Amino acid sequence: MVNIKYRNYMKESSSAEHREQKEYFSGPYALVIIPDTATVERVRSLARQFAPNAEFQTEIPHVTLFQAQVTDLPAEEVKKLLKELENLRGKQFDLDKLEIFAGQYIFWNLKNTPELQKAHEATLRLVKYVDPEKLKFAPHASLSLTEKQMESVKKYGHPLSGDAYLPHITLAADSRGISLPDGITELPHQLTVESSRFSEMGKHGRVEKLIEIPNEI
Repeated sequence: MVNIKYRNYMKESSSAEHREQKEYFSGPYALVIIPDTATVERVRSLARQFAPNAEFQTEIPHVTLFQAQVTDLPAEEVKKLLKELENLRGKQFDLDKLEIFAGQYIFWNLKNTPELQKAHEATLRLVKYVDPEKLKFAPHASLSLTEKQMESVKKYGHPLSGDAYLPHITLAADSRGISLPDGITELPHQLTVESSRFSEMGKHGRVEKLIEIPNEI
């Protein structure tokens, strides 16, 4: 029997679903993990609770595996990676620590595991399609980053990749600054992977579109 909450969530998210016939993609794209419905609901609830007036509260909660400004990324490369990432479906990972990143984001971090790190590193094959000319215009260019995170930007096109990988779900973001309530540092929760998806990204790490690439391309 289909879980009613999950069915309603998918119906609600259908406006973000797009079937693309493109053979190549250029722009801000990502490979992300979509969590189970219970986690989606918890994330949205926490975002409303912790940051009710933030510029951005997550609408499609996700864990980023790879994100960058790319040029001429072949759809075939994306399909190969998504097939490899299918083995994450149904796997469970632990969310725990809450933190403020760069003064503008509330992160709910996952405990990294060898399996999760391996999945992230597999997606780094796409680095060869990162557009170096657009790095200085990327959203993270204005953030206060550590030296390690800056090196990650130069190498991978994102501050939290490679050795600096920090798996997390963004709850909310605000360019004016953001904070957590006093005493809130950890919230243990177990996430189950619903799927791995290819997505077009927007401001504050927002998923603009979940993209389906047809098999016939």
